Amino acid sequence: MNDQKNQISIRLARLIISVVSLAYVVYRIINFQKWEDFFQHLSDNSSIFYLLLIIQFLMLALNMSFEGAKWKYLLTPIRIQNIKISLIQVLKGLQLGVITPARIGEPLARALMLPQGSRVKAFLLSAAGSILQNIVLGIGGIGGLVYLASTSDFNSTLLSALKEQIIFYVGIFIATMLIILVMLFKIISSQKSKHYFKKAAQHIVVLQQLTTKNIIIVTGFTILRYMVYTSQLWLMLWFFGISTHPSDFNLIFIYFATITFIPAIAMADIGIRGSVALFLFGMISVNYEAIMVSVFILWVINVGTPVILASFFKSQEKRSSLPINQT
Repeated sequence: MNDQKNQISIRLARLIISVVSLAYVVYRIINFQKWEDFFQHLSDNSSIFYLLLIIQFLMLALNMSFEGAKWKYLLTPIRIQNIKISLIQVLKGLQLGVITPARIGEPLARALMLPQGSRVKAFLLSAAGSILQNIVLGIGGIGGLVYLASTSDFNSTLLSALKEQIIFYVGIFIATMLIILVMLFKIISSQKSKHYFKKAAQHIVVLQQLTTKNIIIVTGFTILRYMVYTSQLWLMLWFFGISTHPSDFNLIFIYFATITFIPAIAMADIGIRGSVALFLFGMISVNYEAIMVSVFILWVINVGTPVILASFFKSQEKRSSLPINQT
């Protein structure tokens, strides 16, 4: 009886999440204030834009495929499942993530797509994947800042301060994660752990079951995703005449690192993206309307589209996955 009530509650929660997330995407599209500038530029370059749009959606499919494969390999300590189901779980995770603070709902939603006995471990594995992604973003941002610092164009006091902020917060983040991991492994390995640690340790031990091979594969997919969505943004900036040189990728690296490490409510995500984009890309172009349009269109493609697609899929975990390790 309780299991039936839990299933009803989960289905109701998924329905609410779908409605709210779809409403949020529609709200953002309707209230975007730069459509006039966008359509003016589109009328002058329609053939190129339609080709670019096809490329962008192909890159989105590639991006989601990489994330689905990454999630599939992250789950190997507890589940074996095909790429299709992994991709559905990724889409559902993004759907909840877009309406929760700092997207904390994303790993939770992925975990809820799995049978009850696997959910805590799946949540931990998803969180580990998110941490790895943030490390890649942080390293990319620092690399972009180091490159800019070595050029003669690096004269902005604000950008210099931003460099210090990103390096500081990324350094603190990485150090904190390493300390937490070391402490967790010590707790797991200790024979003298107190009783209240033992239950948690039974779940946390799943992180130790990730093989070196799987970690390398997951890292590889993370880097591939990073290459895809940074290229997507560069193409949008190129189309609107903002970026004309591949060296501008360094600003894009800084951009993604900055929006990642700024604490924010997900509902304000597009506003923060726009503000950071205006500051960074405003150094290479005064076409502020085009900068905002570029960021918004990419948000619709990479966030709005997956959120809408997620509404058409249902959980199939019971039929399409096989438990291999519940210890």
